[in-house]
Amino acid sequence: MTSVLNVDSIAAKDGTSPVTLTKQQAAKALIDFDGASSTIVDKSLNISGLVDNSTGNFTISISSSFDSADYYFIAGTAGYESGTMNAATLFGQFDNSTRTSSQIQCESWVTNTGNSRTAIYLDNCDAVWFGDLAT
Repeated sequence: MTSVLNVDSIAAKDGTSPVTLTKQQAAKALIDFDGASSTIVDKSLNISGLVDNSTGNFTISISSSFDSADYYFIAGTAGYESGTMNAATLFGQFDNSTRTSSQIQCESWVTNTGNSRTAIYLDNCDAVWFGDLAT
């Protein structure tokens, strides 16, 4: 027998609080911005600021801090388009020693031959973080 459940919203027993996730993890911070032309954040969750430190090097500030500097960086992507060259590369957290519960330092680069890489401003920078927020 097939069942259908149609709802407009789901709330906790008090009718207004959000539902508590059980044994699940939701994204605690995410960001989407164009790193090639500006530091304007297009879309975000739990992000209070973005600073351009140098070519392809950004500091992202978190609105509601994580409970420690031990949170998860799950995904980071960016794209680059210049003339006929198109490249996709990682936009990632690069130095755990600079990571705090309220700031994340990230960089974007293109990979050269061998193991070397070159910092570059990239379009469409996207990243997602998971972890526990401070209470």
